This record gives sequence, C-alpha cells and structure tokens, in this order.
Amino acid sequence: MPSLPRSLPRICVALGLPTPSQLSRAAEREYKDGSTFLEFRLDHLSDPFAGIELIRDFRKNYSDAHILTTCRHKEHHGRYSGTTEQQLEILEMAAKAGAAATDLEIESAECAKSALPDLRKSAPLFVSYHNFQNTPALDPVLRRLQRIPADGYKVATMARKPTDNLRLIQFAREHRGLGLIAVAMSEIGTPTRVLGPSLGCLYTYAAPSGTDGTAPGQISAKLMRSLYRCEKLTKQSRVYGVIADPVAHSKSPLIQNRAFQTRRIDAVYLPFLVASPHLKDWMAAATALPVSGFSVTIPHKQRILRYLDNIEPLAKRIGAVNTVWRKAGKWRG
Repeated sequence: MPSLPRSLPRICVALGLPTPSQLSRAAEREYKDGSTFLEFRLDHLSDPFAGIELIRDFRKNYSDAHILTTCRHKEHHGRYSGTTEQQLEILEMAAKAGAAATDLEIESAECAKSALPDLRKSAPLFVSYHNFQNTPALDPVLRRLQRIPADGYKVATMARKPTDNLRLIQFAREHRGLGLIAVAMSEIGTPTRVLGPSLGCLYTYAAPSGTDGTAPGQISAKLMRSLYRCEKLTKQSRVYGVIADPVAHSKSPLIQNRAFQTRRIDAVYLPFLVASPHLKDWMAAATALPVSGFSVTIPHKQRILRYLDNIEPLAKRIGAVNTVWRKAGKWRG
C-alpha cells in the first residue's frame, strides 16, 4: 500500500478552476513560484474526468510535484454531482495517473467504506470533515473519522471567535503524529493556517497567488512562505500580532515580520481579527496559545485595560493602551 512522501511540503496550494487549461496554467504558475504541493479540485471542472490526463501530463513535466486530488460532492460543499461510485472511480484514476494522495469527504467515505481499501492501494487516502457553520466538539469528530481506515484526517471548521482557534490548535497538539490537518476557516481562523504545521499538523492549505482560494480565509502561498515563514516555524517560535476589527488592512504584519527576518528572530507576527464582543475570549485564547505580546488598535484600546494585570502610569493616565506583552505570566500594557 503506498505511503505518504516523507518530504511532503508544509503548504498545499488549493486550486479550483473551471477548465483543464486554466487549472494547468495555475498549477504551473504556482509550481514555478515555489509551490510543489498542489491540490487539484477536480470537482470544480465541468468534467472531472478531464483532470486525469492533466495530472499525468503535469507529473511528467514536474516529477517532484506532489498532487492531492479532491472531487468533493456538491451535497458536501463541493461541486461534483455524480454518484459516489463515479467519485471513487475518478479518485482512483487520478491516483494511477500520478497523484500523491486523494481526499474524500467523510460523508462519501461512510457510504463507500467497503470500497476504500482498493482506493488506498493506488495512493494514500485522507478522509476529511468540513463544518461551514461553527467549530463543534472535536473529539467526537475525530472518532467519527477514525472509523474509516485512512492515511490521514482533515478537520476544517468555521471559526466564530478566537477560542475556536485555540481549540483546533490544542486538538492538533494532542494528536500530533496522527497525520492530522486541522484548520479554522474564516478570517478569524488565520492563526491556525499559519501555525498549524509547527504545532502538529501534517500541512496547511493556501490560496494561489492573485485569486481566491477554495475555502474562506485561505492566505496566498506566497505570503505564507515569504511573510509568515510558515515552513520555518517551530513549536518554540514566539507568536505576536495585532488585534483589531477590521484587521486585514493593517501593515503591522508586513513591518514586524520583515523586522523579525532581518534580525533573525524566531517569531511570527499575525493579524488577529477580534470583534468587540470577543475581547475577553481573545484574552483567554492569547493566554493559552501562548501569545507573547500584541499591538492593540481600534476598537480595543480602552476596553483592553480591564484585562491587564499591570498598566504603565502613562497608559493609565491616558486611559488607553496600544501595546500588550506578557512578563512572568502577567499581562502588561
């Protein structure tokens, strides 16, 4: 039975395009930009079978590329509308054409459990769970997934508040070595996408350059590599960031991460989207992650004071804080 490549990259670029030619061009562009691990979303093609020859040709031209093939059914947040039998046939043909692994959603896997051993003879299999509503209790999700023998498991949930990130990160830590991919979707979930591989996940997903990804909150592979240095982070790397709502416009991640790189500091600076009602929730998540410090901007500069253990005299006099750091287990601002 085939096994996963030992040198599997930490970042998988998710490609969902409507035609084989568009998919081929996007894959080639990402490969030449430094991404050798690519997800081909065959369900995005009007004819998923047309992707088989594309995989064969791409592997012929770029033999060191790793292709993950997915053909998710439209009933389970994909675009494929055929039968489960045809779905498995497409994945098996993709594996035989050179795909490094296949991904099958848990709903289809449960319906075709008896056929999966044959699929795994062609390539390693990931069984995936997606929840586009919220982040439920995760241990029952894992138990459900593990009823299906597979080479790895993916859990993707919707982050609604900062502690959803914390739960997914702790989940990844606890099950390190299981072949697990755990990501929180939405802009709130950014930390899980960047930190996941350093905290126990097999890899993380990214969007192609210049276009949207295939799931909410995906960051471009170029930013993941060059700005956040996702591939170089370890569990010892310090985590900093900026909290705001909105936060996507902030230049702080660009400035601070470039400074870390210049000074060769093992740290990363992330944009944390924290809505006003979630400030207390953020402090719980920041304490447990742990976050070493963070910048504070609108709308939290005044309200953050109530959650700090020590406040400098000038900040107390002004009634606002723009920087928070941790010292001896206490939050200072």
